[in-house]
Order: sequence, then structure tokens, then C-alpha cells
Amino acid sequence: MMKHPRFRFAAAVVALCCVLIPTSAASAKTTSSGVELKMYTENDFAGGGAMWDTCTVDLPDNVYDSGTQNITDYCTVWNNTVFWGDQPIAKLFKDQFVPAFDKLNAADHVTTGG
Repeated sequence: MMKHPRFRFAAAVVALCCVLIPTSAASAKTTSSGVELKMYTENDFAGGGAMWDTCTVDLPDNVYDSGTQNITDYCTVWNNTVFWGDQPIAKLFKDQFVPAFDKLNAADHVTTGG
């Protein structure tokens, strides 16, 4: 009996927590605020029912966002757009349920607050 792919993905999300991984060098696009990223080794930033209290971020050109950060209250994932500036993709509250969301190759930096 095959498990539903969404359940397998959700299990992978919970297992890997909030890990942002740069795309391969061939497809990475360097910008003034970050690189094109993949989350959970998938092509999109997605979540559903995951909870965590740290956020591991690898953004080589942004020292303030790199490394493992303890989330006092929340973690915000951002996309920097040409015309509208920084746009929040998702706000991940510490140890709280995350509703489903998807953004394809959009995350370029993460900030924590609280």
C-alpha cells in the first residue's frame, strides 16, 4: 500500500526542520541580498504541520541571517522583489503549527524576532 506523497513530504519537513539549502552552483543566482534557495531539498518552500525552535540558514553574503538562530518568538522568510522590495513568504512562529504554503524558488533571506 503506497503512502500519499503529501504525507511523505510532511514527514520529511518535520524531520529536517527549517533547513534552507542553496541550489546547485549551476542554477544559483547571486543577488545583493542572497542566493536562490531550495528548502528541504525540494524546489519550493512549503510547510504543513511542522514545528521547530531553531532555523538553520546558509546565506553566504548576508552575515546577519546565516547560521543557526534560536527563534525567540518567530522566524520570517523573505523574498526580495525588484519592484516591491522585501516581501514576506511566511512567518514561522516558535513551536506552533504552520499552515500549508508554497513559493517556488523565492526565499532569499530569513530574519528572526521576538
